[in-house]
Amino acid sequence: MLKLRYGLLVTVLGHFLVPKVIGSEIVEDCEPSTPLGVNSQEMLKDKTTKITPGKKVAKIQADMLTPNRVKEALGNDVFAKLDGILWDDVSSPDTDFESPNKRALVRKLRTLCAKSSTAKSQTYLGEVLKLREEMLRVHAERLIEHSKDYFQQLFPKATISFHEKLNGDQLGTKVLIEQKGRSVTYYVKTHSGGIKKSGSSAAETVNPKELLTYALLEALHFGPGVHFFGRDKQHLYIATKDINTDGQFTEYSLVKQDNVKAVFGALTDVDLKQLNPEVVESMIAQDIVAQNFIRMMSVLDLFARLIRLTDLQTNGGNFGFVQFSDHESFLSLLKIIDFRLVAEKYFQRVHQGDWDLFLSGEGFFEDNLDERVEYILQKRDVALRTKLATDIFQHELAEWTNVMSAAIEKVKNAIELLSEVSEKDKADLFRKLDDDAKILIENFNFFHRELGLTG
Repeated sequence: MLKLRYGLLVTVLGHFLVPKVIGSEIVEDCEPSTPLGVNSQEMLKDKTTKITPGKKVAKIQADMLTPNRVKEALGNDVFAKLDGILWDDVSSPDTDFESPNKRALVRKLRTLCAKSSTAKSQTYLGEVLKLREEMLRVHAERLIEHSKDYFQQLFPKATISFHEKLNGDQLGTKVLIEQKGRSVTYYVKTHSGGIKKSGSSAAETVNPKELLTYALLEALHFGPGVHFFGRDKQHLYIATKDINTDGQFTEYSLVKQDNVKAVFGALTDVDLKQLNPEVVESMIAQDIVAQNFIRMMSVLDLFARLIRLTDLQTNGGNFGFVQFSDHESFLSLLKIIDFRLVAEKYFQRVHQGDWDLFLSGEGFFEDNLDERVEYILQKRDVALRTKLATDIFQHELAEWTNVMSAAIEKVKNAIELLSEVSEKDKADLFRKLDDDAKILIENFNFFHRELGLTG
């Protein structure tokens, strides 16, 4: 049965109402003109003749990173210890400003100058620190330039402005899109292996699984609307829509201060360590809000186990709940806004041991769950937990195979549109994406079978 309320398509799952936002990419009157994406190569045409910020920094490096300048600043004795420096490479304006050799030399010079007390070395240290800031500024300007191009293509009639992004380690920006008296905000950041705010390390190649996870959570309506764009495999950006566009979002870590009963229900003031489980379950059975909270946390736990996510169940800043204006019709909906992938060196496929961990209530999280989450994921009777997991697979995850296909296609389209990636590198990214997707499908199938579901 379907209901249409407040612009939301609501699927009735028993007595649970799971909102599916129609046109979730943007608010009314700010409809994107290119809903399937923007060609990055089109964005960059006619810009090849410009002197880019990167070229400007490379010219500064060519003046600063020469043997004579370094020798003058550090002295002959220290300079003699600088082995293995490819001076022709680091002092060339034609070498990319963020080449590994240049980054390594700048780090080394900063350390050596800081250890020296001579006036010349301290003056040069100031220049090195300023150069480092300029190198990071290029990345910030690139991010804003690509964001501006992307969103202007999507919303050609809108006013777009950029604001400081305060949270997170990744380099990023906040994009405000305004049109016809309405607005929507997107948060843009580098991928998890990209440039950090501190500029402490070089950008790594994007992990397609990170993009796939964002796309999968979006398609299942448990994550924000998301866009991917950028210039190459190291500099790819993730733009997530402000969840408050769809309702009032509260991070789990802040739920304890606000909207407590609307999220926890009967579990708000219960001492779960003292009460008999039968008493607790009796209270839960009479309260739809508490039932919904348990269901949403169980969905979160299943995602962490099947996709291999960490820093999730125990990090209240990485997920939260959206509440809608009509609380009689809409229960709080889980939204995952950030996560970490389990390191590649660990086993990515779910196996019998992982199923046993689920049954025992153990997982990637450490023993620092709060009292409510601990009860839901660990202390609650295993029969109740497996029954709920089965119901989640039959409802919230019922279309996961189709959703997975759509998420894979979205990531492939984003990779294909990167303007400065060779066909060979694209093929490598596609291969990695296919491998990751295959493992995720196997993981979902494994739990599906263990729960006694077929077909």
